[in-house]
Amino acid sequence: MDKDIDAAADASANREHKDSLFAFIFGEKETALELYSAISGNTYGPDVKVEMAMLKNPLYNTLMNDVAFTVNDKLVVLVEHQSTICLNMPLRMLLYVARWYERYTKESDIYRQKIIPIPRPEFIVLYNGEADMPSDSMELNLADSYLESGDICLNLKVQVRNINKGRNPEFARQSPTLNGYETFTAIARECVRVKKMTLEEAIDTATEECIKKGLLVKYLKLYRTEVRNMWATEWKMEDALEVRAKEAWEEGLEKGLEKGLEKGLEKGKMETAEKMLAEGFDVNTISRISGLSVEAILRLQSTRR
Repeated sequence: MDKDIDAAADASANREHKDSLFAFIFGEKETALELYSAISGNTYGPDVKVEMAMLKNPLYNTLMNDVAFTVNDKLVVLVEHQSTICLNMPLRMLLYVARWYERYTKESDIYRQKIIPIPRPEFIVLYNGEADMPSDSMELNLADSYLESGDICLNLKVQVRNINKGRNPEFARQSPTLNGYETFTAIARECVRVKKMTLEEAIDTATEECIKKGLLVKYLKLYRTEVRNMWATEWKMEDALEVRAKEAWEEGLEKGLEKGLEKGLEKGKMETAEKMLAEGFDVNTISRISGLSVEAILRLQSTRR
């Protein structure tokens, strides 16, 4: 197996590359398998073999995806954590797994007659953004991105699961670590959004409350500074997306008002939606910011292809 596939034995290697709290926590063999078992419903014994298998970006020496690992050399699981719903995840996962297989089979002769056995892939996106998902569990298909309909020779299915606190609660019941991550995020968000605390105060409050509840104690006590920095980075990225969305809305609204009343406002909404689609915002966020229905945005999206 090529050295680009990082088979790190613990989270220390992961900490060198990721500033995501999610990847920091679930970048270990034990927590990665615990998370997958909860999401998939599979049960593994103590003899299960797990190897972390994240892909590195050779230009920047950073990880390309959040969590990837193999189970008993027969299954490769790629997990992405998202705070926005990205409809391009099947295409992104296709690029990830193609590169992963390329590295995995580098020493093999792919032109030989005998089949080269490869691990079966599974693709999972775990969503914990603030915009509502159409459903707490959904499936995205690569085939939906094709410009022309017809026989589907290549498809890739991505399972999207909502891991906000209270959503898909069976996952949190099966994974104490996921329960801790959900709880920490929910407390910190409430402290900022509702109680109007500073980001630092919110993180400290969430840390103390989780420790009292016995959640994520290992991470919050040993790596308190790292956790603070990583969650602050995640929050600021979400805030940046929200600011960009509001700016797009204001610009579209201004153009719409110039053209007068209802007709101009509707056009402003459409222009806002078009700009946000071009920026890669998810459909639910566009609907919330622009005021257009999800159906109208999906129709607009189909005309842009």
